[in-house]
Formats: sequence, C-alpha cells, structure tokens
Amino acid sequence: MKITPEDITVLIIAIILISIYLNHWLKVSQRFYTDRSIIEEYKDIPITFLCPFKDEQDNILNLLKCIKSIPNKPQWKWILINDHSTDNTMEIIKQFQGNNPKINLSILNLPNGVFGKKSAIDAGVLSANTEWIYCIDADVTIIESNIHQLMNETIKSSAKLAFGGIQYTGGSSFCESYQIIENTALLALGRYHFFNNRPSMGNAANMLFQKDYYIALKPFQGNSNVLGGDDIFFIEKSWNSDKKLYFSNNPNTAFKTKVLTKWRDLFQQRIRWAQKTKYQSTKKTQKSQILLVIFFLIYWGTIIHFMVKGLYAFSLFLLLLKTISDQYFLHRILSRSYQKIHFISIIQASLIQPFFILFIGITQFFIRGSWKGRSAPVH
Repeated sequence: MKITPEDITVLIIAIILISIYLNHWLKVSQRFYTDRSIIEEYKDIPITFLCPFKDEQDNILNLLKCIKSIPNKPQWKWILINDHSTDNTMEIIKQFQGNNPKINLSILNLPNGVFGKKSAIDAGVLSANTEWIYCIDADVTIIESNIHQLMNETIKSSAKLAFGGIQYTGGSSFCESYQIIENTALLALGRYHFFNNRPSMGNAANMLFQKDYYIALKPFQGNSNVLGGDDIFFIEKSWNSDKKLYFSNNPNTAFKTKVLTKWRDLFQQRIRWAQKTKYQSTKKTQKSQILLVIFFLIYWGTIIHFMVKGLYAFSLFLLLLKTISDQYFLHRILSRSYQKIHFISIIQASLIQPFFILFIGITQFFIRGSWKGRSAPVH
C-alpha cells in the first residue's frame, strides 16, 4: 500500500496528540502524593463524624469495627444518618450501640419526604455541636492516625474545607482492577487540578470542614436532588467564595474503600458521575470529560483510518505508543498510592478505557442514572 503525504501528516498529528496526552499525565503523576510526612503529635480536637447511609448492611459492620478500634475519645462524636434504609443496617447499628455504650454514637433518621445524601449531610451538620465535621461513607475503612494527619494538615493550611485521599481495594477480577486503576488516576487528577488553581473533584468519603463554613456556603442549595456530586458542589462553592480549600497530597490521610464487583453497577456509577457534572456552574469537570472523549475519537479514528488503508504498521505503532505511555504513568500513580496492579491489567485497561468512556459519554444522554432505586432528575 502506497503511503501518501496525507498519511504522514495524519500520523504526525496523531503522534503530537499522544505526546500532549502523555505529557499531561506525566505532570499529573509527578505531582501526586509528593508529601509523605507523618504527624506524630496529635491534637485532641473535638470532631463530629457524619456518615449518611442507605441499605449498607454489607458494609456498615466494618465501619463500626473501625470506630470501636479507636480508643474512647469523648470529644469525638459519631452521627449515622439513616436515609430510609430498608435492609438490616439499622438493626446492626442498634446492636452495636447496645454492646458499646461508651462510644458516643447516635442515629439520625431523615423524616418522610426528605431523601438523599446531601439532605442527610444537611441534617447531620445541624445536629453537630463541634467546630469541625468529618464526612465519611459507610463503605470506608477509617484509620485514626490518618484522621489526625488530615486534621493537622488542614489547620496548618488555614483551610475550612479539606479532602483526604482514598485507597481503592478489590479482588482480582478485571472489573475491580479497572476501577482501581481509573479511580486512582482520577484521584491524582483531582489533586493536579487543585495545584493548578482549577479544582474540580475530590472525594466526599474523606471530607473535613468547619460547621459554620458549611452553613454559610449552603453547598447543596439548588442541587440536593442530584445523585452524587457532594464533592464537586462543595468545592465549587468554596473556590468561588474564598478559596479556603485544601487537598491533602499525602497517602497518610487516605481511607480504604472497596470498588464495585459488577460491570452493571460500574456502568450505573459512571452514568451518575457523568450526569452530575451538568449541574456544575463552571462546567469544569464536564469540559475535561469532553476533551478526553474528543481525544479518544481522534485517536481511534486515526487507527481505523490506517487499518482501512492497509497501513497496519502505522495503526500498530500508534496503539503501542499510547499503551506503553499509559503503562508508564499509571504505574507511577498506582505505586504512589500503594496499589499493586499487574501490568497486564494496566494494558487491558488502556485498551478498553477509550471504548468504555465513549460508551458512557453517549449513553448518558439516553439513560437516567439511578442509585438504590432512585433516579437522577431530568436536566
């Protein structure tokens, strides 16, 4: 097959795009978890921990065991907010309360007609009587030293809202490995955006803030019915107000959480993630998603173009160039987060991710996201 000047031009453009893509992610990996300090001297600061939950019988016992493992701290209060659970979560919590009366733990039930995690956080904040509030999810494994680490880092930075890290755990299936890879990369990307003064996303499973700050900002006003987005809306309100925002870049602030085990659940999660960004006033996250989709469209369009013309060597070169690039920077990101993923899984994720992202990007316009029987609002 004859190679034309147009083919060479297309190849050069593709190489330039991949180089830009690699350079961007190299910068992300270089800035990720660069702080490894460990604060040994803890300050006993009163904290109220809020944990909204709905139908978490498979996860809540692990969280309760974590709470029990922390030496009794009368200045630490735990409020678990029940978002109309229909399983045995409440029974598990009540039994734990009865067996551990010294732990300052209470249950708050959302009233009829009030639903959702954001409403649960609102209710928990109003019930709290401490200056600092720590938001967690029912499926995290918390570590006392990491709580102190984030608390001290936040006070030192003079911030009023802070996000700790997350370490994703799971089994050996590709579905789980894929999530560990992609979620950790998103975690690194969120920190990179913050360091470049354009914060977009954090993780509400490890979120610390001042009560008065939350009440003043009203971060979920106007978006309380949106599925998810607790982090992006709070971040946006904070950044637009006074920029009293902090992202810990230290793995010693991270909590552990398990990834999903089924592709069906992952699909629904990603649909929710894609749809919630429509409600950001700045559209920062949505713009990043669109740019990534455009890159993948051009990338795979170029590969297909060369395959149709019989220039298989060009297609293979572009495929290998991106795959090797992904292997390099993803290994850096994963190792800094103490994640051990086989290089074969990284290669598989590199090949599948573009199609998965394109699929989510298209289907989000035709399917409403859902979570535990609740549907996302029509936008």
